Amino acid sequence: MSESMGRIQLKIGWVLLLVWLLGVGVLTTNYRSIAVTMEHVEELGNTIEELKGTLYLEPPYRMQSTDLQALDLQLIRSMSMQIESDNNANWLAPDIQQLLWTIERFTEQMQGLLDNDLELLAVAKQIQVSRSVYQSDSEIAQLYYRLSANVFEAIFSTDDMSPATFRDLDALYLLSIDLPDKQRQDLQRLLAKTSQVLGGFAQGSYFTEKLLTHSVHDQIAAVEDQYHSLIRSQLLLGIIFSGVVMLSQLVLWQGALGQKGWKQDEDSGISSESEENTDRVEFTKKRDISSFQIQEKNSLPSIDFDDMLESLNGDRESMCLLLDLFIQDHQHDVAKITTLITDAPEEAMRKAHSLKGVGGNLGAEALKQTAGNLEVAIQDDVSAIPSLLDQLDEHLTQAIKEAESFLEKEKSLTA
Repeated sequence: MSESMGRIQLKIGWVLLLVWLLGVGVLTTNYRSIAVTMEHVEELGNTIEELKGTLYLEPPYRMQSTDLQALDLQLIRSMSMQIESDNNANWLAPDIQQLLWTIERFTEQMQGLLDNDLELLAVAKQIQVSRSVYQSDSEIAQLYYRLSANVFEAIFSTDDMSPATFRDLDALYLLSIDLPDKQRQDLQRLLAKTSQVLGGFAQGSYFTEKLLTHSVHDQIAAVEDQYHSLIRSQLLLGIIFSGVVMLSQLVLWQGALGQKGWKQDEDSGISSESEENTDRVEFTKKRDISSFQIQEKNSLPSIDFDDMLESLNGDRESMCLLLDLFIQDHQHDVAKITTLITDAPEEAMRKAHSLKGVGGNLGAEALKQTAGNLEVAIQDDVSAIPSLLDQLDEHLTQAIKEAESFLEKEKSLTA
């Protein structure tokens, strides 16, 4: 009877072990999926923040960033699709439909502003070409010079567009009526296009203000909080589940001891051996953790050019542009953060957060991880800041060297 009960308890123990392995496997898989999606959401927020930064520029300088704005819009759409795909594959993930809808509205409005800027640049170029065609006819060339003046005044003026600009366009139209047929048609066609584009450009400040105060920033922050909360819940669930299984195993083990009626000296031997094994396990754990930390530190890669190129759909020109901007915008970040930690800690945290996002976009995991650790240390653990600054400087310097080396190779290949 005792032997039969022992076999039953052994089977129950194996079943509990299998259930625990299965449960931990499901929780681990789900945790990793949630963590990856959360990183994508954070990278999306960083990209939108960088795109929003260009909106603070005056129109002449903003127009010089149209290529970068177009690239950021492409990245935002790509990351939004990736987040939607990841979210659909995870049945525990929070609802992000409102976020996706808000991002779509944001990109549409940003695309409208970008299209207006590009159209105005195209009109300015077209006026320049037409003016060169009629350079020999001073009367017609003078009309095109007046038209150019209106366009460039619209671009470089810091004030809202005045009605005088459109009145001057009307005056040019009246003057064009007396021109020969071909010259009249060319000028009137260009006047109509200019009037249409300037009408859209006049609303640029309105669209810019809407984009700067867009709710997409609040939506991303809310979704990030939901993902952080979900990760904490997953960890708590894993701890509770493991505790229940371990308690069940302990009850079975105690029952088996009671049925076998082991002697006190055997119990003492088992206890001594158990303590010895525990010490060995603790030592092994500490050794493995130390080894893992060293190995992890040495194995973190710098810029992952292959992954970066794949995320840009093989567009090497855009990749070179991003690397060049990375070198120009972030090569002095460590020095700036060092200064801001004392004078403006919140600004230092923002720069570290931005550098973390840039590291994620470049696939520079070491840079991303160190910047994230520094961001947390500025708020919670001041004593860790000096060593983290040294690590950040090392990883940032290495990433910039690799970026410069890559750009040099690309230049030599295209030369």
